[in-house]
Amino acid sequence: MSHFDDNYVKKYSAIYKTIYDVSDFRLRITLKELPSNNSPEDGREESKVFQWQEKVYSKSERLFYENYANCLSDSDRKHHDNVQKQKDYTGLFFTYVSDDSIPEESPLNNTCVKSDLVNKMETLKLINDNGFQNYKNYDFETSIQNAINNPVVGHNFEKYQIMADFGRYIDDIWIKNEFILCTIKYDRNNQILVINPDFSEADPYLLEFEDDKQYAFVYRVEDVSENIKTSPSTTEEEICEKMIQYRHLIRKRKIGTDFELPPLNKMRVFIFLEILAAKDFEYNDIYVEYLIDLPKRWSCSDNKLLTGRTQSCHSYLKDNLSFFGSPFEIILEYNLVDFDAILEAPCIYFEVVSKDGWNRYRTEGLAYLVLPVSQPGIYSCKLNCLRMKGAGPLSELRRFFIGDYRGNANIEWINIPKDYEDTILNKFGSYTVGTGQLDVRFNIINQSQAFLDELGLTDPQNAILDKLRCSSLIKTVEQVLQSFKEAKKKMIEARRNV
Repeated sequence: MSHFDDNYVKKYSAIYKTIYDVSDFRLRITLKELPSNNSPEDGREESKVFQWQEKVYSKSERLFYENYANCLSDSDRKHHDNVQKQKDYTGLFFTYVSDDSIPEESPLNNTCVKSDLVNKMETLKLINDNGFQNYKNYDFETSIQNAINNPVVGHNFEKYQIMADFGRYIDDIWIKNEFILCTIKYDRNNQILVINPDFSEADPYLLEFEDDKQYAFVYRVEDVSENIKTSPSTTEEEICEKMIQYRHLIRKRKIGTDFELPPLNKMRVFIFLEILAAKDFEYNDIYVEYLIDLPKRWSCSDNKLLTGRTQSCHSYLKDNLSFFGSPFEIILEYNLVDFDAILEAPCIYFEVVSKDGWNRYRTEGLAYLVLPVSQPGIYSCKLNCLRMKGAGPLSELRRFFIGDYRGNANIEWINIPKDYEDTILNKFGSYTVGTGQLDVRFNIINQSQAFLDELGLTDPQNAILDKLRCSSLIKTVEQVLQSFKEAKKKMIEARRNV
């Protein structure tokens, strides 16, 4: 151990994550010889800046490639030309690039101190005496499959070494004495830079060796790359643009290329309905039925979707809380021809029905909801239910002994029936009883070719109606022109007959 060891920095490797191109990387090595006891005057000193994969030839390489007779291949002749360009350089430094045969071991490596983490990782045993006690449960096929499913990600490093040759001539023969000053590895795929030893701008590293006498050098490894000035706003714009492109790519993959458009002058309304829960009803073992009533100009490609029911649910809770979670999907179409100012919206009716062990069906509650088809979005509703009741005790006796379920025959009674034409609906004399509560959630999406352009309107509630009116107006003009052409054609034919 030298008396210099306690005064200088120990050598550690460092790993950096870079964001810039490695071609802009610049490294400066400053080497200085320490005076010995026999010669107190200062020794040699040298400093040089290196860029990534810059080839600097050593003394032995210069002596070999200067003689053109030694250059037999194209690569040798290329080295000969490069040596001629560097004939003015006579320093100690030289480099090995990725194309060279880079030495892995050197006296310098023996002086490097590894961290505790590196030592533990190098001495790690896959199977040790204490940790593999359950060897009977070991499955070779499972181990192989886990290794395939979880492969170790490797790094494809490019290497670059900066060396120093402290050789000397003996009888006109150059005896080289090479040492590694710095080793740099770079992974282009992951943008990882590994350097050994780490940058040491403040405290230098120590290099000692013995040749004809004891030599001691100190050197610094400094990063002298130019700072790439990037505007924060520019970086933010690039990040935002990449995020937008990524979102468009994800949306395109989800939607696909075969995106179906609705017919011209048609508006499709997608209703995603979910019947969540019901509570506070008189009897247990209930299920829910729904019925969608369509006004004029509304249609459905599959009429079976206009009705549906949930599964039966038995509740053990105090308030007879029953959870259904039954989803339904309904697709409706609206005819935009002769579109009126008032859009008649479909109405959905709900009927809560109970069934006991004797197959007695009872209507537990009725409710309805006008679907907001002109305002797409997500809605959650709590509907208070009621049921019809007779004037005397006979209806209650019938309900108890045989049940009072009537189906969807007169479910529209709780609302205004669509075939009712009078201005006044008289429900005097009808008896109703408030029952329980029904929780529903639905999502409404509108699709029409009238929405291809941007709305550009300040009022989102009237935007869809304005678009529908424009589409209907265009259709009306087209119909008028078509009728005019047909009338003109008939007039010309009538004149010919006269």
